[in-house]
Amino acid sequence: MKQHNQYKQTLAAFSLLCTLGSYTAYAETADSVCTTASEIHYQSCDNQLGWYLGGELGFADSKVSKTDTDRFFEQANLNATSIAVDDKGAKWSAFVGYQFNSYFAIEAGYIDLGERSVDFTGKSTDLSAFYDNVEHIYPQSAKGTNINVVVSWPISEYFKLSGKLGYFDWQGKYRTNENTNQVGSDKISGKDLWYGLELNYRLTGKWQAYANYSQMKLTRDTNDIYSLGLRYYFSASDKAAVLAEKKAVAVQQVMPVDSDKDGIIDSADNCDNSDGRYQVDSLGCTLMARQEAEFNLVVQYANDSAEITADYLNKIAALSDFVNRYHVKRLKVIGHTSSPGGRIYNQRLSEQRSQSIAAMLVDNYSIKSEIIEIIGQGESQLLDSTDTNEAHQLNRRIEISLKESVLLPVTR
Repeated sequence: MKQHNQYKQTLAAFSLLCTLGSYTAYAETADSVCTTASEIHYQSCDNQLGWYLGGELGFADSKVSKTDTDRFFEQANLNATSIAVDDKGAKWSAFVGYQFNSYFAIEAGYIDLGERSVDFTGKSTDLSAFYDNVEHIYPQSAKGTNINVVVSWPISEYFKLSGKLGYFDWQGKYRTNENTNQVGSDKISGKDLWYGLELNYRLTGKWQAYANYSQMKLTRDTNDIYSLGLRYYFSASDKAAVLAEKKAVAVQQVMPVDSDKDGIIDSADNCDNSDGRYQVDSLGCTLMARQEAEFNLVVQYANDSAEITADYLNKIAALSDFVNRYHVKRLKVIGHTSSPGGRIYNQRLSEQRSQSIAAMLVDNYSIKSEIIEIIGQGESQLLDSTDTNEAHQLNRRIEISLKESVLLPVTR
């Protein structure tokens, strides 16, 4: 009657835990959707859900000493003494489970607590009776089917603490040997509750490792179990990858466009195709600041000539572009000659040279004539006063100078 009540209580406990787990799974579904690998987190977005397989390997300790064994012999009125007791064995288990949510799972599988042995010596005048009694003395172990629930609490991104409550339908088989001959056997079975604790660690999206301590009370002996295990979740990474792909498509559809890459989206950009070398304002237009600008150009001439050669056309174009772009307000064009010839002639020639440049700037590059100051210096400012061809060539020139405060783009 007592055992029947224990089974009813066990089934009631399992039913309650499963109900709570199902409710928690339903409540969590809408809030716990992992969309990228970076979001996967035991505390906020656990992707290790659904069906999984697991395995565990360790050892089980029946905690039966030589003293305990000798006491069992004495209680059975046997003239026997234990020589060695092996009360520990390799424990293993394999199971399948279903993870409803971060907090609740249910598992079913097979458990083997390993082998035990006792070496003893004894005396008896009735060997048959002696073996009949001694075959019931051993450290208890078991193997059989199991079902258990796992209740977990996430403590960080990678770790959980879990408690387990299980129902073990087990049996144990034992042999008594004299040398190599079997002289006795025993078989016991039971249906018992057990409990355990785990520390879980996420290895990858699909794999979880854990360290386990469990305790199983058999008919007489209590087995302490220490083991390590692995769980493999079938749908964990795949589900996250699909959701991540869906989110990436959605993000791609609504991602604002910045065509000129200036940091201002097109819908707020008033200046298309901004130069990426310069800073822009909140409207996407190049940010300007007043700076000191200086531009100097020297154009040399042939003897007794005011004609501009083709060698200088690119430089004059660059000067013109600078003047127009930054709205220069004043430009000096100063003409010079070499020393040969009369002073009056040279003065007039230097002015002609200045006028030739000014005319080109106005006619070809649309520079306003009122900003150009034409100056003729004749032979008054020689760069080289020696009477050589090289000195004369150096002195035949136009100097264009520009120096003022202008608005220039601010570099990044």
